[in-house]
Amino acid sequence: MRENVIGRLLDTTFGVRGRFNLISWALAGGAAYFFIYAPEQRKAAERKVLYEQKRRHYEEKGMWDIDRVKPVPDKQQNGLVVGVSPEARQQQQQQREGGAKEA
Repeated sequence: MRENVIGRLLDTTFGVRGRFNLISWALAGGAAYFFIYAPEQRKAAERKVLYEQKRRHYEEKGMWDIDRVKPVPDKQQNGLVVGVSPEARQQQQQQREGGAKEA
């Protein structure tokens, strides 16, 4: 008797043993698609539509350009990087210029 290579592969990989088992797997996959995957896709599409509506509403009111990201602090101002911060450098230059004008 000849061995069924495809049947053995399906049996060892997916646990499919015979036609009725294959039909039950197909039925379970179809049910999962219609009861789990399709509703999630519909919800995602609805969220996208609501997001676009909110975006258009806020753009009309001029409120969309508000940056809601926490600003990244300057490492030189916090003293995490050794060196002179741009503000301190500018103050030093102003003091030098002020001292040169007085003399």
